[in-house]
Amino acid sequence: GLGRSLGLALSMTLMCLAGHPEHIFLVHAYVWVFLIFRLATLRTKKIFPDILGWGLASYLMMIGLSAFVLFPFLYNWVFEFWHSHPEYLGALVEAKGLMKEAVVSFFFPAFYQTAPVTLDFSRYSFWGHLGVIPLGLAFLGLRGRQRRWLNAFFAFLAFAIFAKSHIQIPFINWIGYLPLFNVCRFYHHTAHLFAFSVAVLAGMGIRRLLSGRKFFLGGQIYAGLVILLAGAALVYYRGAEHFSLSVRAVGWGLAALAGFEGLLLAGKFGRLPGRVAGFLVLAVLVAELSFHVPRERVRRFDSYPRVPYIEFLKGQTGRNRAYGVFWTMYPNTASGYGIDDFGIAEGLLPNKRFVPFINRLIFKDYFRMRYGGTAFWVIPATFMNNARPFLDMLNVRFTAAPLHLASFFPPAADKDFARPVYAREVLVYESPGAFPRAFIVHRAVFEPDEDRALEALGRLRGNLRDIAVLQALPDEAIAEELLKSPVRDGSAARIVAYGPNEVVVEADVRNAGLLVLSDAYHPEWKARVNGKPAKIYQANVLVRAVFLPAGRHTVRFIFSPLSFWAGVAVSFSSLFVLILLAFRIRGSVSRKMK
Repeated sequence: GLGRSLGLALSMTLMCLAGHPEHIFLVHAYVWVFLIFRLATLRTKKIFPDILGWGLASYLMMIGLSAFVLFPFLYNWVFEFWHSHPEYLGALVEAKGLMKEAVVSFFFPAFYQTAPVTLDFSRYSFWGHLGVIPLGLAFLGLRGRQRRWLNAFFAFLAFAIFAKSHIQIPFINWIGYLPLFNVCRFYHHTAHLFAFSVAVLAGMGIRRLLSGRKFFLGGQIYAGLVILLAGAALVYYRGAEHFSLSVRAVGWGLAALAGFEGLLLAGKFGRLPGRVAGFLVLAVLVAELSFHVPRERVRRFDSYPRVPYIEFLKGQTGRNRAYGVFWTMYPNTASGYGIDDFGIAEGLLPNKRFVPFINRLIFKDYFRMRYGGTAFWVIPATFMNNARPFLDMLNVRFTAAPLHLASFFPPAADKDFARPVYAREVLVYESPGAFPRAFIVHRAVFEPDEDRALEALGRLRGNLRDIAVLQALPDEAIAEELLKSPVRDGSAARIVAYGPNEVVVEADVRNAGLLVLSDAYHPEWKARVNGKPAKIYQANVLVRAVFLPAGRHTVRFIFSPLSFWAGVAVSFSSLFVLILLAFRIRGSVSRKMK
């Protein structure tokens, strides 16, 4: 029906607006498996076309409502993104050696912690905590036949999802070879689907508990299994460093188990009214989730406190890039502080040119060394002479390093090694040769082919302050103008406004030249010179440049992607249609009530 179709469209839209691409894809796959199962178990097949028709309508409405996010993503997926995951990743069973750790963590979340509970805790299982009581309710949900074997279906899904990451089972692992699935990292992106499956089973257990059906024997079987698991885990890890903490974790779990058993006893002998029983179930669930979780109590704290070396970097004049080596400055956290960070840790690189640039010029084949190699924030590239000219060109002026840098990078122990400009909680080094973010050159090499452009950039490594490699067909008029100019003439550029979607540069150009802005090139950036449209060239493989004749100029770089604005138009249109349909449904309901 129309109402349910709109509800499904809204649910999918919220997921698309909030989610990680792999999460969105895997959730859709999960839902489709569920829908196929439900269609296969319907008593009548006559409504197949009706269900499929409304389902298609829901998808079309979802695409329309989320178009302002979906259209730019699809455009960049095809033309700009580089996906770091190799084609065999989906077939890996990444947590094959962590099955028992994961199971124990589900029941006793603090069992494997190696230190008392702090915000910086460690554990063996990535999948986290479910809880003794929710798992007990899910166990009750398994007993007896639910609507057309729905409990068996969700139990199988939970097992299959867990097995895909923890157990090498061919009849389950085959999905990792399918297109799109083959580049998904199941271990990191399916824990929520496993937890959801368990939650559905727990809901079935709650219904069974409140219905007054026989459940006491099942509860005792479950209690015995939990006690056996706790005993086996303690015996196995006796003598381990974390053993004393593990004993406390088991104690908390057994206390939760006692609460669960109290529920069962109240249901068996107390003959409680439905509302009272429901309140008790809610109370014990909240109690376990609130008091038996592997972290500190929820409290307010400053997400971005004042960090001395970050304040030092922010206090420097001009627009500068910084790079953290050996885990000193985590990528994108620096960006949150307002530091322009050169390191990166993303599954989708928004600039696919970054990958060949790093592989060819900075650190040979870095992004091919291992699966999931998305991070460029450990290698001490700024201390390598072969990489330094390219990092200088990219305005990488500061490098943050740990105090014990020499233990990771022995050359740092040499007495002639560069002295840090800051040495407190970390070391900060400055590269005096780093180019300004915006600068003028008077020579250009036109090379439309990326491989040849990289080769040319490698040959010209010592002259990047004077020459730019433009990935474009030769422009004779510009080439002639540049040849009339001296190599250096005192031309200068100054950034006067800098934002994510607009950069304004004032340039004083003594002779015709190229303004190079060492920010990432993207085909949907536009430029205006003194208010008039100008062509942006892809320069030095990664960055952008604009030709300027002699004189004073104001150059505005504007990011206004057509894919986004087309999506906005479609989303607003879809929202308008949805509102009209909602009023239609409301009017229809009102007429029926009259």
